[in-house]
Amino acid sequence: MDAPDPHAMCRQLVVQLRAYREATGLSQNQLADMIGVETKLVGKWEQGTRWPRMFHLMCWAAALGVALLPTSSGSLP
Repeated sequence: MDAPDPHAMCRQLVVQLRAYREATGLSQNQLADMIGVETKLVGKWEQGTRWPRMFHLMCWAAALGVALLPTSSGSLP
């Protein structure tokens, strides 16, 4: 059995977190202010040119009011 690809898993989380951010009407700048990073870093995460650390993923999810525990369908609750 092959081990899961951590980059693919991270990318899936980022895609879902971006969708939640957009659905809530938050800009990248507002999110960056909420989690204490530069706006351009949020953009790089969402573009897939940099990967957020677990701490930042957790802060991102908390700012949006979602958990980082995937459901059986693989999406965030």
